[in-house]
Amino acid sequence: MNIAFFVPVIDQIGGAEIGTQRLAEQLAQRGHKVTILSTQAISRWQKYPSIIDYAKPIRLIRLPVWQRSKQIFARMLAAQAFWSIPVFLRETQIIHLRGLTPETQMLARIAHRSGISTLCVPMASGVYGDVATFPSNVAKATTVFDWLSGLTDSLRAEAIAWGIPAIKTGVIPNGVDIDYFKPPESPGNQPHAIFVGHFRPEKRVELLLHAWVEIQQEYPQVHLTLVGGDLSSGSYHQLAEQLGIAPTFIPNTNEAGVLAKLQANSIFVMPGISEGMSNALLEAMAVGLAPIVADTPANRAVITPEIDGLTYQADSPEALALQLKRLISDEDLRHRIGTAARKTVVERFNLEAVTEQYLALYRQLLGE
Repeated sequence: MNIAFFVPVIDQIGGAEIGTQRLAEQLAQRGHKVTILSTQAISRWQKYPSIIDYAKPIRLIRLPVWQRSKQIFARMLAAQAFWSIPVFLRETQIIHLRGLTPETQMLARIAHRSGISTLCVPMASGVYGDVATFPSNVAKATTVFDWLSGLTDSLRAEAIAWGIPAIKTGVIPNGVDIDYFKPPESPGNQPHAIFVGHFRPEKRVELLLHAWVEIQQEYPQVHLTLVGGDLSSGSYHQLAEQLGIAPTFIPNTNEAGVLAKLQANSIFVMPGISEGMSNALLEAMAVGLAPIVADTPANRAVITPEIDGLTYQADSPEALALQLKRLISDEDLRHRIGTAARKTVVERFNLEAVTEQYLALYRQLLGE
């Protein structure tokens, strides 16, 4: 099978980008031809002077665009895709589009002209999600995708309400490599907490910092680590100083770095309110951390409260602090929930099983 993926900025360290690469690798290992279509900033042209990268078994195509303006980005991507898809993807059978956006609508139209089947997978839900943030001045092309696969039932429902025909939708979750993301051989189970992700408004990092004020006062020996960030991370450093707390901030790091930090902690905190299905959450659960997540439909698709994780009322630092205290003060609870979290990922979110689900869907769309 000849499969292409589209993700807007593949070199960005984030759940959608890393998840796309892992799924593509699984497909390539099974003998399928895989291409990742993405973009790169024109300013980075000297780093990747060739549009096509053959350095790995997966062919990577980076179309040069201007990334500082959404309008210019969209226009340049459209122009680049118009000529590149018929040329570079002429043998492709299906294109797997990550995100429900004007750009993926446009790519689906171009792909159809080349006889390529199209699959759309929205990446985020809720008030900051793909459906909620779809520009009102852009016409909805609700029939341009051959299939839309939600990461959760709630994300699928959002897409149907947006206008995608229900008969052309389904649900396939994210998956994680359970052989790579696993508990350390000698877990310490110290009650330290970690967050992994971008520092964007929907991630609610500031809420976690406010909740940590109370934790640091009552449990000064417990430490908080925040892995990730972006260009605005400096404001979160300043907020921590103003609040009088001392978390450790670690810039975006590679997969091995994330694994090492997860294995050094026992509590994972995800205060975000617009996740589609968080890869960071699944990875932390696979490592055996006890998760605390905002009570949202997307998170409830992963977590069973009090069994394999704790939930709290979204946007309430007091409620988050209360759940943090429960895990910090109760080692048995941390261990029980962490063990159950690992079991949940092994049984429901194993990357190999998810890959097989996508392969079955691809065959269905191709009439095989």
